Amino acid sequence: TKFGGTSVSSRETWEHIAAITRKHLATGVQPVIVCSALSQASNKLERMVAAAVLDEHQDLQTDLTHHYLQLADALGVSSDLITLDLQQLQQWLTGIALLKEAPAKTHAQILSLGELMMTRLGHAFLNNKGIHCSWFDAREALQSVSTLHGGADDYLAARCNSEPNPDLARQLISCGADVIITQGFIAANTHGDTVLLGRGGSDTSAALLAAILDADVCEIWTDVPGIYTANPHQLPHARLLKQLNYDEAQEIASMGAKVLHPNCIPPVRRA
Repeated sequence: TKFGGTSVSSRETWEHIAAITRKHLATGVQPVIVCSALSQASNKLERMVAAAVLDEHQDLQTDLTHHYLQLADALGVSSDLITLDLQQLQQWLTGIALLKEAPAKTHAQILSLGELMMTRLGHAFLNNKGIHCSWFDAREALQSVSTLHGGADDYLAARCNSEPNPDLARQLISCGADVIITQGFIAANTHGDTVLLGRGGSDTSAALLAAILDADVCEIWTDVPGIYTANPHQLPHARLLKQLNYDEAQEIASMGAKVLHPNCIPPVRRA
């Protein structure tokens, strides 16, 4: 089950996640929860990287830190959980300011923090709710494949294989936890460096993980009840589509519908 930025950004939405998770547990399955970063966090981190080249990142950094600490407070979990990530952010931004350039590798590391911090807070919240939850690093499951031309895209718009990994599936099932929580958007390359799946990549993460773990179903949770003929927030007359085959879903996603990322459909289709 994947929850996007707007679905992980408040106490209220985390209460929903806990309720949805309990429903799944009642059916005897082990859900894997894939989380996006705080709403707008990736945009802020993106702007921070650009600002750090000019050593003008401090206000953006303070703003993002404040919002994550605010969420920790709202969830009733310790802000100490993300102290190391925030220190790491400080170090990487300082490095960029000194170098006066942002290498793609550092850029990817900085953007990965949004999801990493979110899952640390969510993990603690669910455990406090009495849901036995295990934190899993998505970079241990998703490995990117090198593109022929290489370069920044290998770090910032990586592609991953989705072949089933029965060993990993068994490892997660036998870890003793009722639920696994992990990050969307991030993967690792063959050297173990952090890479990103491109913007909107959390849908793709969920699809890849579903295929790799041979899951029964992949759910993308969002703030609308399903896929519409047009954006219902903009066009109130848009119709909810009750059923779609993969071709139709791919066409709607490829035409720019924000509800599903086009890259997330092939892995589940193949699986």
